[in-house]
Amino acid sequence: MPPGAALMGVLVITCPETGKKFSTGIQIDEEDLYTISQDTASAAHCPYCKVDHKWRYRDAEWVAVLPPEDWVENK
Repeated sequence: MPPGAALMGVLVITCPETGKKFSTGIQIDEEDLYTISQDTASAAHCPYCKVDHKWRYRDAEWVAVLPPEDWVENK
């Protein structure tokens, strides 16, 4: 990666029903993650229990690399 380039990642949350982690589909660089209010709310459709889960940025985990089998698009 070139010097000064942002490291992109994806936000992952945990399904409260299954305990499995899944991608929210939100790509963000690590530095910008800390500029968002941690109380900002969002929702993501869970590929495991098929329910929309409400979550806050403070509840999400930033992951630099997500294996393709964990991509929401592949569920």
